Amino acid sequence: MASGGKTLLEPRLLQAGTSLLTPGIIEMSAVAQVADEEVFGPLLCVWRYDHFDEAIALANATRFGLSCGLISRRTRQIRPAAAGGAGRDR
Repeated sequence: MASGGKTLLEPRLLQAGTSLLTPGIIEMSAVAQVADEEVFGPLLCVWRYDHFDEAIALANATRFGLSCGLISRRTRQIRPAAAGGAGRDR
């Protein structure tokens, strides 16, 4: 969290001697520069945006074909984005 992320749900080791973790959630909105690295683990990173174009720009800025989800009450904006690996919710 040194780069500005805030832990919303900390992952915990399920059993000593294993590498099984519970899911974790990190709020990333305050992070100025996001490392474009794939995380192998049960981790959800959350970014909050006021402008839809900013959210789409971040989703498109990855080198990987990672999935994303959009949560908004503005279904007219997010409906066209529900394609490929993108999910949507309201």
